[in-house]
Amino acid sequence: MYKFERFKYPDFKVYSSEQRGTGRLVVPHYHDSAEVILLKEGSAEIGINTKHIELKSGDIVFIPPYCVHSLTGEAAETIGIVYGLSLITQDVSSRSVEEVLCRDRITDFVIDESVGCYFALRKAVTEGREIYLAEGPAYKLNMLASLLEITAILAENYLTEEEETEREERLRPVFRYIEQNYAQNIPISVLSRMINVCDDHFIRLFKAATNKSPVKYINDFRIGEAMKLLINTDLTVAEIAYKTGFSDQSYMTRCFKAALKITPIGYRRSVIGGQ
Repeated sequence: MYKFERFKYPDFKVYSSEQRGTGRLVVPHYHDSAEVILLKEGSAEIGINTKHIELKSGDIVFIPPYCVHSLTGEAAETIGIVYGLSLITQDVSSRSVEEVLCRDRITDFVIDESVGCYFALRKAVTEGREIYLAEGPAYKLNMLASLLEITAILAENYLTEEEETEREERLRPVFRYIEQNYAQNIPISVLSRMINVCDDHFIRLFKAATNKSPVKYINDFRIGEAMKLLINTDLTVAEIAYKTGFSDQSYMTRCFKAALKITPIGYRRSVIGGQ
């Protein structure tokens, strides 16, 4: 099962790890928590849903909850912190942290030295890792303080780059509808009527907010769900295509290959081979 979370305490959802080496460092998996990864040395490629991103030494990656991700490296050394956003109870700009740092909003996963918050975030992640390893008498309190700092930096960064706008607020029910109904046929007209605009205007609004057409966004969402089923179940590709809303196995395979440069069967075999 690749929904993994190795929390020290079931009631305190925090886990930190270190990876070193060349080749596959992390097999595809997902969790319902957020993750921050710092590439301390070497180079790497991270896969997040349908994206594959080249990383250089020093880069920081933020992975929202429910994103399938994997990592391969070249003489790489990483540290990561996985934590449940539910630990952060304070709202951000009248919205919960889960709403601000969710997969629907985040499109730029990498924070490098060109980003204003980079050095503060690197320091916070490094200190959080040290607190996790030391586990002193006030471990939970110190760790929570560190997570608050990391989350505040991330929230400020993403709200600065993509501030709450009327457009985003209008599209929120659309994102929710897609998440709940991706296994069904979703006509553009259904989505456009939800915000009372014509189809053409809806497509322009949606693309401005997500950098994707509605069809590509929905298909990428379906691919993410298909990836989870491929690595967590023995369902056939045809059954997975049906469960994730693709019209048939052939269409799912075409979309999957276009996004990930590999077929669903090839993806499944690559994960099994990396166990």
